[in-house]
Amino acid sequence: MNRKNDAVHVEKKEQDDYSSQPVDESLPTTPLVVFFALFIALGGWLLNFDLTYSGTVLQMSTFRSSFGTCIQEHGESSLVCSITALQQSLTNISSLFIGLGAALSGLLGSWLGRRTCIQLGCLIQAVGAAGSMGTAGNYVAYVACKCITGVGLGLLYASTLPYGIEFMPPRRRGAMIALFNIGLSLGSNCIGVICLGSSSLKSNWAWKIPIICEIPVAAVYGTFIMLYPESPRWLVLHGRDEAAVEAFLSMYKGHMTRGKAEAIVASVKQNIESYLDMASSTTWTEIFRRHYFPRMLTAALVLIASIICGTFFVHTYVALFFGQLKVSQNPFVLNCIIEACSFPGACAGPFIAEGLGRRRAQLAGYAMLGSLMLIAGIVNTCLGSQNTTGLIVLITLLCLWSAIAAAFVTSTAWLLASELHSVRLRTYGQAFVMGVSFIFQFANNFYLPYMLNPRYGNMGVNITYFFFGISAAALVIVFFLVPETGLLSLKQLDNQWSAGQRAWQTSLRKNRTISARGQEFGLGLANE
Repeated sequence: MNRKNDAVHVEKKEQDDYSSQPVDESLPTTPLVVFFALFIALGGWLLNFDLTYSGTVLQMSTFRSSFGTCIQEHGESSLVCSITALQQSLTNISSLFIGLGAALSGLLGSWLGRRTCIQLGCLIQAVGAAGSMGTAGNYVAYVACKCITGVGLGLLYASTLPYGIEFMPPRRRGAMIALFNIGLSLGSNCIGVICLGSSSLKSNWAWKIPIICEIPVAAVYGTFIMLYPESPRWLVLHGRDEAAVEAFLSMYKGHMTRGKAEAIVASVKQNIESYLDMASSTTWTEIFRRHYFPRMLTAALVLIASIICGTFFVHTYVALFFGQLKVSQNPFVLNCIIEACSFPGACAGPFIAEGLGRRRAQLAGYAMLGSLMLIAGIVNTCLGSQNTTGLIVLITLLCLWSAIAAAFVTSTAWLLASELHSVRLRTYGQAFVMGVSFIFQFANNFYLPYMLNPRYGNMGVNITYFFFGISAAALVIVFFLVPETGLLSLKQLDNQWSAGQRAWQTSLRKNRTISARGQEFGLGLANE
């Protein structure tokens, strides 16, 4: 390929990540860019809205009567309906299909474009949600429709954030990810409030109303995305340089000259060509070789720990948990309270990740999360789950857990998982880690109902001891394996690993010095 001679100069450290360098630092944050970022955050809202609904709806009496078995127990004047632990577990099989959709997004996104892939995801999600409306009495059909919805969510999830990042100035990309995380948090909050309101209905509309809410939001999202141009990176990849120039001019209307837009497109093209040259000499099997596998394993452990440390227990199954404890308070009210506490944590997350550092945020987060779960278990052991004081303490601790997890753990886990891969193998490594994380997410959501179910694990509040153990193990893993990645370019991180620097020897302070001086670990050592 011929390279353009008028490509703008891009700092070396900004050229390392070939997938996200289309916009330079001098671009302003226009009102259109702000609305675009908010629009991208709506994709996070859709994802968590559906995931949280899958667990919260299990506590609705009308859902159990529609899909479960109803019997008249001794001493009861009315029928008592319940669904089996297997049914409770299978409702989250859609996690596997979210992973499938995310994998398909790579192929479809390259063929159709980011914007069209997002629209397709919205369409599939809406079809799956609409199908769920007509499945009353047929649980297999309900789960099948949830799987269809999962494919749509996977397409949406894997396409939305990259689409947004490719338009944002580098100094604003952290804010973009922050808004997406806030969208995730708001999705959980909204479904909690809607389920609280609809749970009082005595018909199947109690569990159908939350599903209905997804359809218009998906329709609006898929329609209004046409207000924004196609990804300039995708346009350049398909040889449509002039269309990429027009995309930048449209997004930064009145704040960018044609010459500047052409220079940025030339830089994007140069980076893409460099990446393709690198990819031509790379095979996916290299991620399992000795020199790279520890990095990929570390990235996978970071994501898996954030999934199984109690996140889905607190956000997805907490209503079911309180329902099976048979507390006097409405489980849906308690669910809303706990979900609401994650919002301020999500807002604080980006500041903690940049100010405290990824590694220290994870260490502090797991230390606090484990302590809260241990205290909850001890209080339950001493006072019992039906004690009013013990219940208040439990709810308070879960509220704190929700806020701290959002601020310290989940906000940094995704950053670390993407930053730990090498430049050359990043695409393959990240795809593998994402696939593994979705498998563990399904496994986590499969065994949790069995642990809570009175006929099986019947752990009740004692499940907090289990999550204490997971948090303690995660703390050890982070201390010994996870280095500080903040402020370093991907090439500098490559050199850090090549130099054999131990994780506990890294810090944000050292990284700040390296970044400021333009130095790299392992100077003179060959890169991968």
